[in-house]
Amino acid sequence: MKKHLWSLIAFVCLILLTVASATEGANRGVAIKIKNESGKEVTLYGESHALVIGVSAYQAGWPKLPGVVNDVEVVKKLLTRQGFEVVTVLNPNKDKLLKAYDDFIQNYGSNPDNRLLFYYAGHGFTEHKSYGGDIGYIVPADAPVPEKDKAAFAAKAIDMQQIESFAKRIDAKHALFLFDSCFSGSIFDMTRAVPE
Repeated sequence: MKKHLWSLIAFVCLILLTVASATEGANRGVAIKIKNESGKEVTLYGESHALVIGVSAYQAGWPKLPGVVNDVEVVKKLLTRQGFEVVTVLNPNKDKLLKAYDDFIQNYGSNPDNRLLFYYAGHGFTEHKSYGGDIGYIVPADAPVPEKDKAAFAAKAIDMQQIESFAKRIDAKHALFLFDSCFSGSIFDMTRAVPE
């Protein structure tokens, strides 16, 4: 619980540091403008959009995470106050989770003047591969526990390579991915080691 609270506090601080000066006086849907070094007003961001995903009601053996629903509401309120239009998705299965990322990026990721924030709260998992690398996963509501059914887990979980693939489709000026989940340090560790 303490670790979860510190993660939420760190997230709030990160958001405030990242957007406080840029959004001073900004309202939802209004372009964020700043003055450059010569005093000329320039648009920093045309629009601000956030995708906030929370998974708390797992269906296939993972422990439920009752605090996630509250976290999603807190994050949504904070981001809204900072000028973001927020899309929330609660307890998605794999298909709904992939569709949420895909739709969000298709709708908001092609505008280079946008700033995007992706927040995921839920279980994460690290698979230690035989070649020495690790693969991190986010866990949708319908993914089984890997120790019980490794093949079904791999078919339902979403690996960080998929998240990286989504990120590469984004043309927005600023995109930030935040994960409030346990990966044991393997997030985006995509080492391609050759077995010796």
